[in-house]
Amino acid sequence: MAQSRLLAPLERPDHLSARYRDFTGAFPWLVLALTRSPFQAGLVGALRLLPYFLFGLPAGALVDRWDRKRVMLLCDLGRAISLASIRWRSRLGISPSSS
Repeated sequence: MAQSRLLAPLERPDHLSARYRDFTGAFPWLVLALTRSPFQAGLVGALRLLPYFLFGLPAGALVDRWDRKRVMLLCDLGRAISLASIRWRSRLGISPSSS
């Protein structure tokens, strides 16, 4: 009984997507902290919406034909690699301006 209540939020995709939307707002702040450039932070904030405009409709039509579980796993894997790359660059001492 306690376990089903504990996992209940994971069964609601709207709850998870709201969490990820809140997290993606941190990227412009990260850019601002690393580069101290409000322009670059604003650019990152604006460009993070670009994929939704370019790929939203075509991707939605394709994904509806594929296995949902596999698509979710691949998307989560891509997100994990993206987030890990920030950590790896930080550990290696690679700043955004040196690439």
